[in-house]
Amino acid sequence: RPVGPPPMQSAPVPTRESRLMSSGWKDVHLKIFNSDDCITLPLMVSATVWDVKNMLAEMLGVTDPSVIEFVYKAGPSYKRHRNHEQINTNLLVKGLRSFDKVAFEWNHPYCVIGAGMMGLRQAIQYQRQNIPYVHFERMPVIGGNAWVGIANKTSKLQTEGPHYQLQYEPTDKGVHALHPLTKYGIWPTRDEILAHMRETAAEFGCLANLRLSTEVVNINIIKTPPTTTKAPDIRDKHYELTWRNRANPDEPEEGTFLCSCICQFPGCLVVPYRKNWPGEEVFEGQIGYGFSEEFDYSLVKGEQVIIVGMGAFAHENVRTCVEFGVGKVFNVVRRFNLILPRIMCWWVNQSSHCMPTAAMVLDGMAPMYRMLGWDPWSWDAVSANEDRTVAAIKQYTRWGVSDVYFLAIYFGKVEVFHTEIKRFVKRGAALMNGQMLRNIDHFIKVIGFAGDFGVDKLHKSKSHVGPWPDGDYRRFIISDQSAIDASRFGNIALSPTNAMYANLTLWYHQHPQDCIRALESGLMPTNKSEPELGSPAYHYAPRVGTAWVMVLVGASPEIQAYQYINAQFKQDSMLHLADAEVFVKACEEDWFNYCRMFKEQGVDKEWPEYPMPVSWARGLQDKLADLARQEAEEKAAKAAAAAGRAGSAAASST
Repeated sequence: RPVGPPPMQSAPVPTRESRLMSSGWKDVHLKIFNSDDCITLPLMVSATVWDVKNMLAEMLGVTDPSVIEFVYKAGPSYKRHRNHEQINTNLLVKGLRSFDKVAFEWNHPYCVIGAGMMGLRQAIQYQRQNIPYVHFERMPVIGGNAWVGIANKTSKLQTEGPHYQLQYEPTDKGVHALHPLTKYGIWPTRDEILAHMRETAAEFGCLANLRLSTEVVNINIIKTPPTTTKAPDIRDKHYELTWRNRANPDEPEEGTFLCSCICQFPGCLVVPYRKNWPGEEVFEGQIGYGFSEEFDYSLVKGEQVIIVGMGAFAHENVRTCVEFGVGKVFNVVRRFNLILPRIMCWWVNQSSHCMPTAAMVLDGMAPMYRMLGWDPWSWDAVSANEDRTVAAIKQYTRWGVSDVYFLAIYFGKVEVFHTEIKRFVKRGAALMNGQMLRNIDHFIKVIGFAGDFGVDKLHKSKSHVGPWPDGDYRRFIISDQSAIDASRFGNIALSPTNAMYANLTLWYHQHPQDCIRALESGLMPTNKSEPELGSPAYHYAPRVGTAWVMVLVGASPEIQAYQYINAQFKQDSMLHLADAEVFVKACEEDWFNYCRMFKEQGVDKEWPEYPMPVSWARGLQDKLADLARQEAEEKAAKAAAAAGRAGSAAASST
């Protein structure tokens, strides 16, 4: 049985006391024949045997309710309960092994497309439960487009290592399964992350099912005509995948593979935007893109660089340039995007069921911003009330997480220009605000990424219903978010979300009746591609994407229960590996290492203290605990008031 809080109900369920007060309700006790498994159901007195069989079949995912039989004691023998009869109160049940939901058995194996963090995590889920599957990856190595295709060799994780691990799973060995900081640091490098993926995939036995250098180039939907006059079985549909192996480019191998269910995790940041500015041909300096090893950072020592962009990857390029001894970076930004200090990222990721509000996040990051004379509440992305107690944050890039960005500006190694480049001249650039930047040696472009429209083409989909192309629940296509639009923040790291998706996709594939109910509810949002925004049909705006997740989590009591455990494990695992003292100490060490580096580069300026000491981190935790208590008290008060009203109504009715 799932543990955690009781599942949300779409309508109030009468209490036992209120049911007994009404002659229209009764409790029906069901027990599996030759088993101790039993349940009690509140039912209308008029309910028939066939009504209850259909209800149980829907609850448990049984496709044919006629296989269920009820028997009851009649004198010295047992008698079979017939479909038209009103249901008795004490019954034995035949035709079911238990009251747990039945996992649906498909005719063909499962399939995973893509071997990045999300695809590998799904494969591990299948390995844990002995699910037959095949895993395709078009690249010759595992790691996915983010770490193999886009990242530079100098790239590092911006969130925290404890929550970027493939073996993260609250129901399997818990915190003891996670790597300690001595093996896998707080901010691992690209190569450390790729090594972790390889080692963990091998540990769980995923490599035997993995086909590298193999791209799925076509998907045909095969519909088998029903063989009986009954309604067609949902197994009458499967997929024929055409794959192409390019390990030997001169003689590519091709083949087909039949599967019943597909999971694909293409990501939202796949295809880099590329743009040429007027005058680049006369610039005479190095021009390149700040990803995929397309720029030579070893040449920037002591020289001046323009970086265009203010997303997470632009911050990564600023860090890389200062580590290579850049003379100065001119960061030209069209839109000021909020930057999340490391402590704030950690604080959000160590939260449990109570999520920090946007106002708390803005107040919490203020010390880092004040060091530069900035006010995060004044940023374009922020909407707030006058007294700054309620806020929402909306920006068209994900969080960039950085401390060194602030420190580099403090030491004068970075200067930010809130404008755009008009044109380039020889060793310089004219800005839209009328300023001229001169003696520039390098130009780095980091202007964002689009999704992969090839995924829509592969699945022949025109729109998505939730994560399902054209509403086909046998195919899950899920990507992370490329933007921010929220008033509360519960997670920025990847592993807790990956664990939820891995469990959710398998649950719904094993219980397709739940998928059908979700579709019939009318609550699942739909989405179409927006090429002008670089957004394929599988990629949702943040609030809409959150909506379908809430529908699928809320529609399954089992997934609700899992998420309850997952939210608590998110906090437990972070504090087990990197509590406030450990994390702040690592931040301070990194802070002063950069201070020392800037001094060695010739910057003569007083070192600032780290703006967010342990006392600040502890204070943030205390504020979140106070908010959790306040919300729990308000919820209890509302429940008591509702119970009082229900009692008064029942008394009046009596």
